Amino acid sequence: MASRDLSAAAHDEEDDLEETQTDEETDEVPLTGGLGTHFHNHDAAWKYVQGEIRNNKDRGRPDCEGLVFFDSLKIAKDGGLSEINGTKIVPSPLREPDEDYLWYNSRYFGALLLLVFVVLNVWFIFKQDLATLRKPMLENTNNATEAKDASGTLGHEYLLTSGVIKVGNHALGKLFGKTVQVAPEHVICGVELLIMCLILLRMLFRITQVVGSQLLTVCFKCCVEELTIRKWERARWFAASKLFWDIIPLVSVFSAMKLLFYITPQILALHLNSIIFYQSGNMIPSLLWFAFSRTIACIIGFDSFLVKYRSAKDFIMTDELELMNVLGAVVLLNQILGVVQVSWIIRERLFRFVFGGQDGIMSTEEGVRMDTWNALVAQKIFEKYNCCDRWALALTFCDDDFQRMTLEEDENVADTVKPDVEDSA
Repeated sequence: MASRDLSAAAHDEEDDLEETQTDEETDEVPLTGGLGTHFHNHDAAWKYVQGEIRNNKDRGRPDCEGLVFFDSLKIAKDGGLSEINGTKIVPSPLREPDEDYLWYNSRYFGALLLLVFVVLNVWFIFKQDLATLRKPMLENTNNATEAKDASGTLGHEYLLTSGVIKVGNHALGKLFGKTVQVAPEHVICGVELLIMCLILLRMLFRITQVVGSQLLTVCFKCCVEELTIRKWERARWFAASKLFWDIIPLVSVFSAMKLLFYITPQILALHLNSIIFYQSGNMIPSLLWFAFSRTIACIIGFDSFLVKYRSAKDFIMTDELELMNVLGAVVLLNQILGVVQVSWIIRERLFRFVFGGQDGIMSTEEGVRMDTWNALVAQKIFEKYNCCDRWALALTFCDDDFQRMTLEEDENVADTVKPDVEDSA
């Protein structure tokens, strides 16, 4: 009996010794966010993390105390501007300091494709909308056959704005004392043309700022104060950043259908939450404007889709495979896909993540910091790269480049692979 008790006590002492050794080994091996021992596969990572949580609970500490997932990552203090070096040296495993992580030759194709869609989209909008505006409105008729055969007229197909336009026509007729016939299609196409013209004027204004500031700096550098030269330079690069990363991509996909972007569930919830939870002061006016503007966006966007689809049937409902028919269908598809630009949403979210701080709200100071960073990126691109490369990089700069620039990785931590990784695998 005594020998049995001694055996059990010895067995308990061995278990305690093994647990102590396990705890010591756990404390000695750090949890790394790179390619370390504990993260070489999912099973090993999950086992280690759960073990740490259990140890913390046994010691009366918070569950996740001591867990480190991002020990090798940090945000570059200079915003990654030093990554724009213009060397075009292809990165290698040796990681030389002059390697260019932003440049790749396919940027030429991306930039060319973007400019092609800018031209095609502007051509398509003006061609289709002007053709629709030239069509007469179908006179009021109760003859279904006559309305069905009126393919060259407007007003015989349903639109959400039809009722409002009829009321407007009646009111204008009473006001001017004569019959006013404005088709809903005319209104939709007119609104789209107006917005497109405003965007093109905005683009022309930014181009004028970029070119004009450079000309003023060159011509009057010796005649004006240094402060004025700095203001011209600031205006130039701020305009360049807006031109390349906001306006030109918008022109390549714009249509009145773009208003549907603001009523997609994700964007609708995001904007509504911003008003309810983050806006200070009286939010009633903002909520009223939110409801009104989103209703208008829904009506005009949906009607624009109907008008565009019906006007593009000559490109689609045909048995002739011709270049113009294919281009018309491709541009319409591009406009539909451009209603929700995923790259814009990602870019905005990344900016809020980096510049907006923990609360994700972009204050005035943080907005200025973001705009200044964009302007400096544009300036560095045009200073470091040659003529063709700078245009290609500026036109194709994306969220991947933003991540590559702003995040720094500690190579000593990230590349640390313990000797037992292969064995434990």
